[in-house]
Amino acid sequence: MRQEREEELRRREAGKWECPSCGGPVHPGDAWGAPVAPGGLCTVCRTITDSQQPQTAERAVTAAEAAETNGILARLRRT
Repeated sequence: MRQEREEELRRREAGKWECPSCGGPVHPGDAWGAPVAPGGLCTVCRTITDSQQPQTAERAVTAAEAAETNGILARLRRT
């Protein structure tokens, strides 16, 4: 039983990589059960990225709307 755990720990350590965002260790088997693609972000960085995506998309729409009404092309269209 102990040998099995040690072997699993060795396999887990051999398969880890650095998170491209924060540099922390990422293991192939995520602690919370979510699959992690090899070379992918750690759980914390993925959570942060996922929580910011809707805000980023909302900002893009707002910027596009602002450019449509306040941009140079909008001013030229009004004349």
